[in-house]
Amino acid sequence: MRVAIIGSGYVGSYLASQLSSQPGYQVWTLRRHPEPSDPNSMTGDITHVDGFQLPAQLTHVIICVGLKGAAEAEYSRLFINGIGNLLQRLEGHPIERVLFTSTTGVYAESAGGWVTEDSPVQPSRISTRYYLAAEEQILNSPYPAVVARLSGIYGPERTRMIQALQTSEPDRIDDEERVVNQIHRNDAAGALAHLITIPQPEPIYNVTDTEPVTRGTLKAWFKQQCGNTAAQTKRPVPSSRARAGNKRVSCQRLLDSGFLHEFPTYREGYASL
Repeated sequence: MRVAIIGSGYVGSYLASQLSSQPGYQVWTLRRHPEPSDPNSMTGDITHVDGFQLPAQLTHVIICVGLKGAAEAEYSRLFINGIGNLLQRLEGHPIERVLFTSTTGVYAESAGGWVTEDSPVQPSRISTRYYLAAEEQILNSPYPAVVARLSGIYGPERTRMIQALQTSEPDRIDDEERVVNQIHRNDAAGALAHLITIPQPEPIYNVTDTEPVTRGTLKAWFKQQCGNTAAQTKRPVPSSRARAGNKRVSCQRLLDSGFLHEFPTYREGYASL
């Protein structure tokens, strides 16, 4: 298997190291910035037609690109032009699978209900609009394609939730009731490795852990584990903020495909940190 990982960030770089350690894989990463410690890391920018090169005879391509808080023009340049450039350059390669990492943020549910891969989507934000456009472009390409919609990623060196739970600031009531969907970095990478190998995959999979949890429940568990080291927060106060995207994301389709989590819930994942 000759694998190119396009966008070697937090998950992509870990995935590359895991695949490279297994027999039968030759792995390259494409990054905008050089990585001298990795001899198979290539530097390039897919938003420019001539801004990147690919190894010959690729069999699998995993697209892990993303933006956060960028202008709409940047989203368009990456998710429309950049992915279009990449798909065009794959012509002639013996592609067995293209895998794109999207986000569970595309779902319309905002009242805490369950969503599956067949639930309605709502491209109300700039980011979700372009993630959905990229999904459509990839699934309609000439190549066998799969979309992995990832929930919030945490893990080593990414402990924002722990830091937030340690704050002494008062919570908002709506934040206490808000559902958190998460996936440990190891399981995110493991799911991607799994999805490039399974036969006859579904077009879309939710990649998240098995137990969505409210922020209030997560905070109570965290304090129980940490005892006096956890900050005592003030009583939650009302909020008039309109919050979108409150949902419980099901990963049943991923489980049915044979995937097993290393960290099935927040308990195992945060305990490891």
